[in-house]
Amino acid sequence: MSWPQVAVAVQRQAARWRRAGVLPGCGVALMGQNSLALLLAYLAALECGARVAPLNSRLTAELLARRLPTLDLAFGYSCENAAWPSGIRPLDVDLSLLSLARVPVDVDAVAPPAVHWDAQRLATLTLTSGSSGLPKAAAHRYAAHLCSAAGVVALLGFRRTDCWLLSLPLYHVSGQGIVWRWLYAGARLAVREGRQLEQALMGCSHASLVPTQLWRLVGGSVAALSLSDVLLGGAMIPAELTTRAEADGIRCWCGYGLTEFASTVCAWRADGSAGVGLPLAGRSLRLVQGEIWLRGASQAVGYWQQGQLLPLDEGDGWFHTRDRGMTRAGQLTIAGRLDNLFSAAAKAYSPRTSSACCPATTASARHSLCRWPTRNMAIGRWRWWTPTFRWRRCVLGSNRNCPLGSALLPGITYRRRYTKAV
Repeated sequence: MSWPQVAVAVQRQAARWRRAGVLPGCGVALMGQNSLALLLAYLAALECGARVAPLNSRLTAELLARRLPTLDLAFGYSCENAAWPSGIRPLDVDLSLLSLARVPVDVDAVAPPAVHWDAQRLATLTLTSGSSGLPKAAAHRYAAHLCSAAGVVALLGFRRTDCWLLSLPLYHVSGQGIVWRWLYAGARLAVREGRQLEQALMGCSHASLVPTQLWRLVGGSVAALSLSDVLLGGAMIPAELTTRAEADGIRCWCGYGLTEFASTVCAWRADGSAGVGLPLAGRSLRLVQGEIWLRGASQAVGYWQQGQLLPLDEGDGWFHTRDRGMTRAGQLTIAGRLDNLFSAAAKAYSPRTSSACCPATTASARHSLCRWPTRNMAIGRWRWWTPTFRWRRCVLGSNRNCPLGSALLPGITYRRRYTKAV
Protein backbone atom coordinates (compact mmCIF):
# COMPACT_ATOMS: atom_id res chain seq x y z
CA MET A 1 0.00 0.00 0.00
CA SER A 2 1.18 3.50 -0.80
CA TRP A 3 1.22 6.30 1.74
CA PRO A 4 -1.95 7.94 0.29
CA GLN A 5 -3.71 4.57 0.49
CA VAL A 6 -2.66 4.13 4.12
CA ALA A 7 -3.83 7.66 4.92
CA VAL A 8 -7.26 7.06 3.40
CA ALA A 9 -7.76 3.77 5.27
CA VAL A 10 -6.74 5.37 8.58
CA GLN A 11 -8.97 8.40 8.05
CA ARG A 12 -12.01 6.25 7.24
CA GLN A 13 -11.48 4.05 10.29
CA ALA A 14 -10.94 7.11 12.49
CA ALA A 15 -14.17 8.63 11.18
CA ARG A 16 -16.07 5.49 12.21
CA TRP A 17 -14.59 5.66 15.69
CA ARG A 18 -15.33 9.37 16.06
CA ARG A 19 -18.98 8.63 15.31
CA ALA A 20 -18.79 5.99 18.08
CA GLY A 21 -17.59 8.66 20.52
CA VAL A 22 -13.78 8.42 20.36
CA LEU A 23 -12.73 12.02 20.94
CA PRO A 24 -9.37 13.71 21.57
CA GLY A 25 -7.99 12.88 24.99
CA CYS A 26 -10.06 9.77 25.69
CA GLY A 27 -8.43 6.42 26.36
CA VAL A 28 -8.50 3.54 23.87
CA ALA A 29 -7.16 0.09 24.79
CA LEU A 30 -5.83 -2.24 22.09
CA MET A 31 -5.22 -5.94 22.53
CA GLY A 32 -4.00 -8.65 20.18
CA GLN A 33 -1.11 -10.02 18.19
CA ASN A 34 0.54 -7.96 15.47
CA SER A 35 -1.69 -7.74 12.42
CA LEU A 36 -2.89 -5.24 9.83
CA ALA A 37 -6.09 -4.83 11.84
CA LEU A 38 -4.20 -3.98 15.03
CA LEU A 39 -1.90 -1.56 13.19
CA LEU A 40 -4.92 0.13 11.59
CA ALA A 41 -6.53 0.43 15.02
CA TYR A 42 -3.35 1.95 16.49
CA LEU A 43 -3.10 4.55 13.73
CA ALA A 44 -6.85 5.32 13.78
CA ALA A 45 -6.79 5.95 17.52
CA LEU A 46 -3.88 8.36 17.06
CA GLU A 47 -5.78 10.02 14.21
CA CYS A 48 -8.65 10.60 16.66
CA GLY A 49 -6.27 12.24 19.12
CA ALA A 50 -6.93 9.54 21.73
CA ARG A 51 -4.56 8.10 24.33
CA VAL A 52 -3.64 4.67 22.96
CA ALA A 53 -2.91 1.90 25.46
CA PRO A 54 -1.69 -1.30 23.73
CA LEU A 55 -2.04 -4.25 26.11
CA ASN A 56 -0.56 -7.72 26.19
CA SER A 57 -3.31 -10.27 25.56
CA ARG A 58 -1.52 -12.64 27.96
CA LEU A 59 -2.01 -10.40 30.97
CA THR A 60 -3.88 -12.25 33.69
CA ALA A 61 -7.47 -11.36 34.47
CA GLU A 62 -6.40 -10.44 37.99
CA LEU A 63 -3.77 -7.99 36.75
CA LEU A 64 -6.16 -6.45 34.22
CA ALA A 65 -8.79 -6.04 36.89
CA ARG A 66 -6.31 -4.13 39.04
CA ARG A 67 -4.67 -2.06 36.27
CA LEU A 68 -7.41 -1.12 33.80
CA PRO A 69 -9.41 1.09 36.22
CA THR A 70 -6.32 3.26 36.76
CA LEU A 71 -5.80 3.93 33.02
CA ASP A 72 -9.10 5.79 32.42
CA LEU A 73 -9.95 3.82 29.29
CA ALA A 74 -13.33 4.42 27.68
CA PHE A 75 -12.99 2.20 24.60
CA GLY A 76 -11.29 -1.03 23.66
CA TYR A 77 -10.47 -3.01 20.53
CA SER A 78 -9.43 -6.67 20.64
CA CYS A 79 -8.32 -8.71 17.64
CA GLU A 80 -9.52 -11.84 19.44
CA ASN A 81 -12.90 -10.29 20.32
CA ALA A 82 -12.05 -10.55 24.00
CA ALA A 83 -14.66 -9.31 26.46
CA TRP A 84 -13.89 -5.94 28.04
CA PRO A 85 -14.81 -5.05 31.63
CA SER A 86 -17.85 -2.89 32.26
CA GLY A 87 -17.14 0.73 31.50
CA ILE A 88 -15.06 0.00 28.38
CA ARG A 89 -17.05 0.12 25.14
CA PRO A 90 -15.85 -2.35 22.50
CA LEU A 91 -14.76 -1.04 19.10
CA ASP A 92 -14.39 -2.82 15.80
CA VAL A 93 -12.11 -2.47 12.80
CA ASP A 94 -13.47 -2.63 9.26
CA LEU A 95 -10.88 -4.67 7.37
CA SER A 96 -12.67 -3.92 4.09
CA LEU A 97 -11.20 -0.42 4.35
CA LEU A 98 -7.80 -1.94 3.64
CA SER A 99 -9.12 -3.52 0.45
CA LEU A 100 -10.83 -0.30 -0.64
CA ALA A 101 -7.69 1.64 0.08
CA ARG A 102 -5.72 -0.47 -2.39
CA VAL A 103 -7.50 1.39 -5.18
CA PRO A 104 -5.06 3.99 -6.58
CA VAL A 105 -5.41 7.23 -4.64
CA ASP A 106 -4.04 10.62 -5.57
CA VAL A 107 -2.24 12.43 -2.79
CA ASP A 108 -4.50 15.46 -3.30
CA ALA A 109 -7.52 13.29 -2.46
CA VAL A 110 -6.34 12.76 1.11
CA ALA A 111 -8.41 14.94 3.40
CA PRO A 112 -6.75 17.15 6.03
CA PRO A 113 -6.73 15.75 9.58
CA ALA A 114 -10.01 16.13 11.44
CA VAL A 115 -8.10 16.72 14.70
CA HIS A 116 -5.59 19.56 14.94
CA TRP A 117 -2.01 18.31 15.12
CA ASP A 118 -0.36 18.94 18.47
CA ALA A 119 3.04 17.35 19.09
CA GLN A 120 2.61 17.92 22.84
CA ARG A 121 -0.63 15.93 23.08
CA LEU A 122 -0.43 12.61 24.92
CA ALA A 123 -0.22 9.81 22.37
CA THR A 124 0.33 6.53 24.22
CA LEU A 125 0.25 4.76 27.55
CA THR A 126 2.73 1.87 27.60
CA LEU A 127 2.93 -0.54 30.50
CA THR A 128 6.34 -1.20 31.98
CA SER A 129 7.57 -4.71 32.73
CA GLY A 130 6.46 -4.46 36.35
CA SER A 131 9.87 -5.45 37.68
CA SER A 132 9.23 -3.53 40.90
CA GLY A 133 5.57 -4.42 41.37
CA LEU A 134 2.42 -3.51 39.46
CA PRO A 135 3.24 -2.39 35.88
CA LYS A 136 3.25 1.37 35.47
CA ALA A 137 1.78 3.21 32.49
CA ALA A 138 4.43 5.47 30.93
CA ALA A 139 2.71 8.36 29.15
CA HIS A 140 4.43 9.66 26.00
CA ARG A 141 3.66 12.64 23.84
CA TYR A 142 3.89 12.56 20.05
CA ALA A 143 7.08 14.63 20.27
CA ALA A 144 8.75 11.99 22.47
CA HIS A 145 8.05 9.18 20.01
CA LEU A 146 9.29 11.27 17.09
CA CYS A 147 12.48 12.20 18.96
CA SER A 148 13.12 8.53 19.72
CA ALA A 149 12.56 7.62 16.08
CA ALA A 150 14.77 10.42 14.75
CA GLY A 151 17.83 9.24 16.67
CA VAL A 152 17.59 5.63 15.47
CA VAL A 153 16.74 6.59 11.89
CA ALA A 154 19.78 8.86 11.69
CA LEU A 155 22.15 6.30 13.24
CA LEU A 156 21.07 3.35 11.08
CA GLY A 157 20.54 5.37 7.92
CA PHE A 158 16.94 4.16 7.56
CA ARG A 159 15.69 5.61 4.26
CA ARG A 160 12.36 5.90 2.47
CA THR A 161 13.24 2.98 0.21
CA ASP A 162 14.02 0.70 3.17
CA CYS A 163 11.60 -1.69 4.86
CA TRP A 164 11.43 -2.50 8.59
CA LEU A 165 9.73 -5.70 9.76
CA LEU A 166 7.20 -5.26 12.56
CA SER A 167 8.82 -8.11 14.47
CA LEU A 168 8.00 -7.02 18.04
CA PRO A 169 4.55 -6.67 19.63
CA LEU A 170 2.85 -3.28 19.72
CA TYR A 171 2.19 -3.59 23.44
CA HIS A 172 5.96 -3.41 23.91
CA VAL A 173 7.68 -0.04 23.54
CA SER A 174 10.16 -1.55 21.06
CA GLY A 175 7.31 -2.61 18.78
CA GLN A 176 5.87 0.89 18.85
CA GLY A 177 9.35 2.23 18.17
CA ILE A 178 9.35 0.38 14.84
CA VAL A 179 6.05 2.02 13.84
CA TRP A 180 7.25 5.51 14.74
CA ARG A 181 10.49 5.05 12.75
CA TRP A 182 8.41 4.04 9.76
CA LEU A 183 6.20 7.10 10.18
CA TYR A 184 9.13 9.45 10.74
CA ALA A 185 11.16 8.27 7.76
CA GLY A 186 8.21 7.80 5.41
CA ALA A 187 9.64 4.37 4.61
CA ARG A 188 8.03 0.94 4.25
CA LEU A 189 6.71 -1.36 6.97
CA ALA A 190 6.23 -5.13 6.69
CA VAL A 191 3.41 -6.75 8.69
CA ARG A 192 3.45 -10.51 8.20
CA GLU A 193 1.03 -12.48 10.34
CA GLY A 194 1.66 -16.09 11.27
CA ARG A 195 4.91 -16.53 9.34
CA GLN A 196 8.23 -17.93 10.44
CA LEU A 197 10.91 -15.33 10.97
CA GLU A 198 12.89 -16.29 7.86
CA GLN A 199 9.77 -15.94 5.69
CA ALA A 200 8.67 -12.72 7.36
CA LEU A 201 12.05 -11.12 6.69
CA MET A 202 11.86 -11.61 2.93
CA GLY A 203 12.20 -8.23 1.29
CA CYS A 204 13.03 -6.45 4.56
CA SER A 205 16.18 -4.39 5.02
CA HIS A 206 15.83 -3.71 8.76
CA ALA A 207 14.60 -5.63 11.78
CA SER A 208 14.54 -5.34 15.56
CA LEU A 209 15.45 -8.70 17.08
CA VAL A 210 16.48 -10.28 20.34
CA PRO A 211 19.69 -12.35 20.29
CA THR A 212 17.80 -15.67 20.22
CA GLN A 213 16.08 -14.71 16.97
CA LEU A 214 19.35 -13.69 15.33
CA TRP A 215 20.97 -16.97 16.42
CA ARG A 216 18.27 -18.81 14.48
CA LEU A 217 19.05 -16.79 11.38
CA VAL A 218 22.82 -17.19 11.43
CA GLY A 219 22.35 -20.86 12.20
CA GLY A 220 20.41 -21.29 8.97
CA SER A 221 20.63 -19.75 5.53
CA VAL A 222 20.58 -15.97 5.27
CA ALA A 223 21.82 -15.74 1.69
CA ALA A 224 18.29 -15.32 0.35
CA LEU A 225 17.49 -12.48 2.74
CA SER A 226 17.85 -8.80 1.88
CA LEU A 227 18.42 -7.98 5.55
CA SER A 228 21.11 -5.34 5.98
CA ASP A 229 20.69 -3.99 9.53
CA VAL A 230 19.54 -5.51 12.81
CA LEU A 231 18.92 -3.58 16.01
CA LEU A 232 19.56 -5.94 18.92
CA GLY A 233 18.38 -5.61 22.50
CA GLY A 234 16.49 -7.26 25.32
CA ALA A 235 19.39 -9.40 26.58
CA MET A 236 23.15 -9.70 26.71
CA ILE A 237 24.52 -9.79 23.15
CA PRO A 238 27.36 -12.31 22.60
CA ALA A 239 30.27 -11.10 20.49
CA GLU A 240 30.28 -14.43 18.64
CA LEU A 241 26.72 -13.79 17.47
CA THR A 242 27.40 -10.36 16.01
CA THR A 243 30.66 -11.55 14.44
CA ARG A 244 28.87 -14.36 12.61
CA ALA A 245 26.04 -12.05 11.53
CA GLU A 246 28.48 -9.43 10.22
CA ALA A 247 30.24 -12.17 8.26
CA ASP A 248 26.87 -12.90 6.63
CA GLY A 249 26.54 -9.25 5.61
CA ILE A 250 24.19 -8.16 8.40
CA ARG A 251 25.21 -5.02 10.24
CA CYS A 252 24.43 -5.41 13.94
CA TRP A 253 23.60 -2.57 16.29
CA CYS A 254 23.60 -3.10 20.05
CA GLY A 255 20.94 -1.06 21.80
CA TYR A 256 19.89 -0.06 25.29
CA GLY A 257 16.43 1.31 25.90
CA LEU A 258 13.61 1.72 28.38
CA THR A 259 9.85 1.99 28.26
CA GLU A 260 10.10 5.40 29.91
CA PHE A 261 12.22 6.68 27.01
CA ALA A 262 10.10 5.44 24.11
CA SER A 263 12.49 2.59 23.28
CA THR A 264 16.15 3.08 22.28
CA VAL A 265 18.35 5.43 24.32
CA CYS A 266 21.84 4.27 23.29
CA ALA A 267 23.00 2.28 20.27
CA TRP A 268 26.33 1.28 18.77
CA ARG A 269 27.63 -0.71 15.82
CA ALA A 270 28.67 -4.07 17.22
CA ASP A 271 32.45 -4.29 17.49
CA GLY A 272 32.98 -7.31 19.75
CA SER A 273 32.86 -5.28 22.95
CA ALA A 274 30.11 -5.36 25.58
CA GLY A 275 29.23 -1.69 25.10
CA VAL A 276 25.96 -0.21 23.86
CA GLY A 277 27.35 3.08 22.62
CA LEU A 278 26.44 6.61 23.64
CA PRO A 279 23.10 8.40 24.01
CA LEU A 280 21.40 9.22 20.73
CA ALA A 281 20.40 12.76 19.80
CA GLY A 282 18.06 14.34 22.35
CA ARG A 283 19.14 12.09 25.24
CA SER A 284 21.57 12.73 28.10
CA LEU A 285 23.24 10.23 30.41
CA ARG A 286 24.95 10.50 33.78
CA LEU A 287 26.56 7.84 35.97
CA VAL A 288 26.02 8.45 39.68
CA GLN A 289 27.69 5.94 42.00
CA GLY A 290 27.40 3.32 39.26
CA GLU A 291 23.71 3.98 38.54
CA ILE A 292 22.55 5.14 35.10
CA TRP A 293 20.58 8.39 35.15
CA LEU A 294 18.82 9.60 32.01
CA ARG A 295 16.87 12.55 30.70
CA GLY A 296 15.88 13.76 27.26
CA ALA A 297 13.21 14.76 24.78
CA SER A 298 12.06 11.15 24.34
CA GLN A 299 11.26 10.83 28.04
CA ALA A 300 7.72 10.10 29.18
CA VAL A 301 5.95 12.99 30.88
CA GLY A 302 5.03 10.74 33.79
CA TYR A 303 3.20 7.62 34.89
CA TRP A 304 -0.54 7.79 34.24
CA GLN A 305 -2.56 7.01 37.36
CA GLN A 306 -6.31 7.70 37.37
CA GLY A 307 -6.12 10.92 35.40
CA GLN A 308 -2.94 12.17 37.01
CA LEU A 309 0.66 12.13 35.80
CA LEU A 310 3.02 10.97 38.52
CA PRO A 311 6.60 12.24 38.04
CA LEU A 312 9.34 9.94 36.81
CA ASP A 313 12.27 11.79 38.33
CA GLU A 314 13.31 12.27 41.92
CA GLY A 315 12.96 16.03 41.74
CA ASP A 316 16.41 16.51 40.23
CA GLY A 317 15.32 16.34 36.59
CA TRP A 318 16.92 12.91 36.01
CA PHE A 319 15.32 9.49 35.70
CA HIS A 320 17.06 7.02 38.01
CA THR A 321 16.98 3.77 36.04
CA ARG A 322 18.24 1.41 38.79
CA ASP A 323 20.50 -0.03 36.07
CA ARG A 324 24.19 -0.37 36.79
CA GLY A 325 26.60 0.92 34.19
CA MET A 326 30.15 2.01 33.48
CA THR A 327 32.07 3.63 30.65
CA ARG A 328 34.60 1.56 28.76
CA ALA A 329 36.43 2.64 25.63
CA GLY A 330 34.24 5.71 25.36
CA GLN A 331 30.89 3.94 25.47
CA LEU A 332 28.33 2.77 28.01
CA THR A 333 28.45 -0.81 29.29
CA ILE A 334 25.47 -2.24 31.17
CA ALA A 335 26.43 -4.16 34.32
CA GLY A 336 23.04 -5.44 35.50
CA ARG A 337 20.52 -4.14 38.02
CA LEU A 338 21.20 -2.44 41.32
CA ASP A 339 18.52 -4.53 43.02
CA ASN A 340 20.19 -7.82 41.99
CA LEU A 341 23.19 -7.51 44.27
CA PHE A 342 24.28 -9.77 47.12
CA SER A 343 27.00 -9.30 49.71
CA ALA A 344 30.01 -11.56 49.98
CA ALA A 345 33.21 -10.84 51.88
CA ALA A 346 32.10 -7.24 52.48
CA LYS A 347 31.65 -6.64 48.75
CA ALA A 348 28.57 -6.34 46.52
CA TYR A 349 28.23 -8.78 43.63
CA SER A 350 25.80 -9.19 40.76
CA PRO A 351 24.67 -12.70 39.74
CA ARG A 352 25.64 -11.75 36.20
CA THR A 353 29.29 -11.32 37.16
CA SER A 354 29.54 -13.48 40.28
CA SER A 355 31.39 -16.29 38.50
CA ALA A 356 34.26 -13.91 37.89
CA CYS A 357 34.10 -12.20 41.30
CA CYS A 358 33.70 -15.14 43.71
CA PRO A 359 36.76 -15.96 45.84
CA ALA A 360 38.72 -18.99 44.77
CA THR A 361 37.00 -22.18 45.82
CA THR A 362 36.03 -25.53 44.42
CA ALA A 363 34.43 -25.70 41.00
CA SER A 364 31.31 -27.33 42.41
CA ALA A 365 30.85 -24.56 44.98
CA ARG A 366 31.28 -21.82 42.41
CA HIS A 367 28.82 -23.56 40.10
CA SER A 368 26.19 -23.68 42.86
CA LEU A 369 26.57 -19.95 43.49
CA CYS A 370 26.57 -18.77 39.90
CA ARG A 371 24.04 -20.97 38.15
CA TRP A 372 20.40 -21.91 38.66
CA PRO A 373 20.55 -25.71 39.05
CA THR A 374 17.33 -26.53 40.93
CA ARG A 375 14.02 -24.87 41.79
CA ASN A 376 14.57 -25.40 45.52
CA MET A 377 17.76 -23.41 45.86
CA ALA A 378 17.09 -19.85 46.95
CA ILE A 379 20.07 -18.52 45.06
CA GLY A 380 18.87 -20.49 42.08
CA ARG A 381 15.66 -18.47 42.06
CA TRP A 382 17.37 -15.15 41.37
CA ARG A 383 16.60 -13.47 38.07
CA TRP A 384 17.73 -10.33 36.28
CA TRP A 385 14.32 -8.86 37.13
CA THR A 386 12.16 -8.96 40.23
CA PRO A 387 9.14 -11.28 39.75
CA THR A 388 5.73 -9.84 40.50
CA PHE A 389 4.22 -12.56 42.62
CA ARG A 390 4.33 -13.83 46.23
CA TRP A 391 7.52 -13.23 48.17
CA ARG A 392 9.13 -14.72 51.22
CA ARG A 393 12.18 -13.71 53.18
CA CYS A 394 15.00 -16.18 53.01
CA VAL A 395 18.26 -16.26 54.94
CA LEU A 396 20.85 -17.58 52.54
CA GLY A 397 22.69 -20.47 54.10
CA SER A 398 19.78 -21.59 56.24
CA ASN A 399 19.17 -25.34 56.05
CA ARG A 400 15.44 -24.68 56.17
CA ASN A 401 15.13 -22.12 53.39
CA CYS A 402 18.25 -22.54 51.32
CA PRO A 403 19.54 -26.11 51.28
CA LEU A 404 22.89 -25.43 49.67
CA GLY A 405 24.73 -27.36 52.33
CA SER A 406 28.47 -27.56 51.82
CA ALA A 407 28.25 -25.50 48.62
CA LEU A 408 28.28 -22.32 50.74
CA LEU A 409 31.67 -20.62 50.69
CA PRO A 410 33.40 -20.73 54.06
CA GLY A 411 34.22 -17.44 55.78
CA ILE A 412 31.61 -15.41 53.85
CA THR A 413 28.62 -13.70 55.44
CA TYR A 414 25.42 -14.03 53.43
CA ARG A 415 22.92 -11.17 53.56
CA ARG A 416 19.15 -11.62 53.67
CA ARG A 417 17.55 -11.61 50.29
CA TYR A 418 14.06 -11.99 48.81
CA THR A 419 13.22 -14.86 46.54
CA LYS A 420 10.14 -16.27 44.88
CA ALA A 421 8.16 -18.69 47.01
CA VAL A 422 8.17 -22.23 45.62
